[in-house]
Amino acid sequence: MNRQRINEQAREYRNNAVKSGYVYIMSHDDYPGVLKVGESYDVLRRMSVMSSATVGNFHIEWVAMSSAPAKDEASLHLAMSSHHLMLQ
Repeated sequence: MNRQRINEQAREYRNNAVKSGYVYIMSHDDYPGVLKVGESYDVLRRMSVMSSATVGNFHIEWVAMSSAPAKDEASLHLAMSSHHLMLQ
């Protein structure tokens, strides 16, 4: 089996693998009313990493366990799309 086919099979396996995790909504001290929606396998670590990269702190507003966190995050973004704001 060639290397390209092995890489394709590995990518297909990763895409189809069911990984449980969490979907979260966070707020930030410096952006009142703005929420960060995301998914992670360790929400507290994710909050810590994001807070260390900014001035101010992130706070967990809501979190739910999920058997398909990426899919559920996308659904949450879609449900909130009329209120979507991208900060740069």
